[in-house]
Amino acid sequence: PKNNKCVATLHGHKNTVSCVQWNNSGNWLLTGSRDQMCKVFDIRTLRCVATCRGQNRDITSVRWHPHHYDHFVSASADGAMCHWLLGGDAVVTPTVEVRGAH
Repeated sequence: PKNNKCVATLHGHKNTVSCVQWNNSGNWLLTGSRDQMCKVFDIRTLRCVATCRGQNRDITSVRWHPHHYDHFVSASADGAMCHWLLGGDAVVTPTVEVRGAH
C-alpha cells in the first residue's frame, strides 16, 4: 500500500545523486552521482552490489538495457557515454567509453 513514507535510505555516494533507474525486475536500483560514479543497489538486501568508476565528470543520466539485466549506460556532463557490463566484481570499469557522444 502507498503511504508516502520512506522505507529505506541507501548510502554510498560521496556527492549528490543526480539520476536513478529501477531495473526491469525491480530488484536493482541504478544510481548516478556528482561523485562521477554509478552504483547498483540490491533492494532486497539494501546493499550496494557494484560501484562503477570511469566517468570524468558528474553523471547526468543512467539507463538499463531493456533486455540484458547486466548491461547499462551512463552519460556525464562532459558529453561522454559509457557502456557497463556487471560481473562478479564489486568495482566495475566501463567496457566502452564514447567521448563527445551527447
